[in-house]
Amino acid sequence: MAKKKKERIELRYYEMPQDEYVLALPEGERDEGTGREKPGLHFHNLMEIRCYYGAEEEGAGDPRALKALHIFPGNYPHAAEGEGEYAQAKADCFYVDPGQVIAQMYPKDRLRQKEMLQFISRQAYLLREAEAPRLFLLVRLIQEEIIGALLYHMDSVRGLLYAFLTGLVRLNMDHGSGEKPPAQERDKAGASQITGALEYVRTEYMKQVRVANLAQACGMSETHFRRVFEEAMNMQPVDYINLVRIQNACEMMKKTDLSMDTIAKKVGFPTPSTFNRNFKKFLKTSPYQWKLNPEQYEGDNHDYNHHC
Repeated sequence: MAKKKKERIELRYYEMPQDEYVLALPEGERDEGTGREKPGLHFHNLMEIRCYYGAEEEGAGDPRALKALHIFPGNYPHAAEGEGEYAQAKADCFYVDPGQVIAQMYPKDRLRQKEMLQFISRQAYLLREAEAPRLFLLVRLIQEEIIGALLYHMDSVRGLLYAFLTGLVRLNMDHGSGEKPPAQERDKAGASQITGALEYVRTEYMKQVRVANLAQACGMSETHFRRVFEEAMNMQPVDYINLVRIQNACEMMKKTDLSMDTIAKKVGFPTPSTFNRNFKKFLKTSPYQWKLNPEQYEGDNHDYNHHC
């Protein structure tokens, strides 16, 4: 019997516009026929907040009534399509960088920042309004501010996001104390089992990261962890570590004038040659060529299985 082919998985990398706190789904990521996001298992560098509305079928109620929220932490593998009762539902997606927002909430308290990010990165949630009415209200207000674009609307969005992320932390804390959680995203290839490792890489990528560290973060033996991770992500843990490093290197190259050698060290590569080799592996070009014209490689970034 032929071995079942593994599902393709992508890293869809989005850059937050300067001085903004919410990014709507780019038009190029929607399927022209349905208006929905392109199908496929993928993960983002940002948190995704997906808003489900009424089903398309006639008589399904108010087609613009917010039915459910799906919240995916950054680096959490998930499908673009809704499931179950939301398979035919219309959905709007927007993206948030929790690290950016929380850093502004507590600019001098790094410990608090880290603690909050750990809480909201634990798992994905599928929420109905009865389970989280305050979060629903905040999402509606954020949407109104973005659509209205009135004077100082981004300042208002920032304040609403402060309240939203705080509410999400409380939600996670409640469930950690034994309360029954809301319906969760169906576990895609063991994704929830490796969230500890994904969070560890997100915060420690610039250091020497060993697979044993990631296995420990997930409470698994190293052998079992490797098997679960590769099943979930379709890549080896070491490749994922280097992918995150390259992703952060791209950010530095866009926003600073640091030398390539300095950037290589800052993102965790021991030598410039190791940095260059991994950069070319993922982006099919050298760091120097990419810095000259990063837009030229934007298409490649989304087509490659594990691209930044």
